[in-house]
Amino acid sequence: MLTNGWSLHKTLLVTILLVVPLIVISLLIHALIIEPYVLIITSHVEIQSPKIPNCLNDFRIGFIADLHFDGNWWNPFYRLRYSIVLWKLASMEPEIIVVGGDLISNVKGVEESLLFIDTLRYIAPIIIVPDNWEY
Repeated sequence: MLTNGWSLHKTLLVTILLVVPLIVISLLIHALIIEPYVLIITSHVEIQSPKIPNCLNDFRIGFIADLHFDGNWWNPFYRLRYSIVLWKLASMEPEIIVVGGDLISNVKGVEESLLFIDTLRYIAPIIIVPDNWEY
């Protein structure tokens, strides 16, 4: 009975020693790579109202926000993220793009955000609404 109990404790200990580090590593990968550089949420919203004039039927608005350029352009995940954003915007063929603030996270991101905005203008006209990070 003692050996079976000890065997169970060893199995539990080995499981904890293997599983906990894997969970921690997975969380770190998500926090350091996926969340800031790869996670891109897209959605399609169709608005119908008798108050909207007919001339605006099928009018597509591309909206992006919280890009938080921060000077990490050297990071390949960073470049991949913004390439995907540009591709998704271009593929939806919007009539206008609205950038809803938080383009930068710090001063190092200003030049990159301007390059990104310059690229956006080839897709559609742009309206930028500054938010707290731009002040």
